[in-house]
Amino acid sequence: MTVFNVSSGDLTTTPMPTINSKKLSIFQILTIDSDNNFLILCISLYTQQNAFEIITVSSSGEYLNSTELINIGYGSETFYNSESAYYDAEFNTVYIAGQLDLYSEVIFILNFSWLKFSFVNTTTMNVHLATGCLNSETYYLMDLTNSGNYTLDTYDIIKKSKLPRLSVVGLPQNTNCDALCSNNQIYVAASSLVTQGELSVLQIDLKTGEASKIYESSADVISSYNYWVYENYFTQMVKIKSKFYLITVDLNTSVIVYQVEITKLFDVHSKASYLK
Repeated sequence: MTVFNVSSGDLTTTPMPTINSKKLSIFQILTIDSDNNFLILCISLYTQQNAFEIITVSSSGEYLNSTELINIGYGSETFYNSESAYYDAEFNTVYIAGQLDLYSEVIFILNFSWLKFSFVNTTTMNVHLATGCLNSETYYLMDLTNSGNYTLDTYDIIKKSKLPRLSVVGLPQNTNCDALCSNNQIYVAASSLVTQGELSVLQIDLKTGEASKIYESSADVISSYNYWVYENYFTQMVKIKSKFYLITVDLNTSVIVYQVEITKLFDVHSKASYLK
């Protein structure tokens, strides 16, 4: 595991424990607990049905403990968006955007206190895998419909109820879009499918569904690898010429507050996220 300092570009690397003996694969790093341990969501590798558990790893890379497995009970035509896995520490619950039986868009709910699995069916039938994010007590599920338009479903995790679906307008064409929640807002990172390295960040108006662009990567960016948000900041990992940089933008002002070079070696293709 590699930890980056976004203001300096420095990094530290921690060896992770071998978990293949437990027949697991890392699905997503969820959070850091009060003891500075990593909580990592893992998925079973060799069971006939999908199953998840959370393992706890110390800051030095030592395996500490794990939850019991939660068996999902669905097979090969069920898909999960690992980038949309979010952890609610208060309820010890993970929410994941995904597809059930290939076409039905759902929010998977894994309650590790009660070892229970459930899902919220958005009633959307689609071939595209939805993206989602958790903002306080609300999970947002954004989906590209077969007609080429985006919709946004809102689920209240406390009341366990859905709000009316919202049509999202103003997103760039020919892009791959990911929903990002932070700062009590919902943003979309839109990566171009045509021009490598081109990425823009937009904010969605939750009343009108209108998407407004607040940041766009410069023309110097050759490739864009990872990105994440925290509070009102968006950080993007990019390649400019032959060097790698972390670019951090204030989403309130659209101003770049840090652009630092990463000088140490690291795995550029690994998944990244901000851990609270």
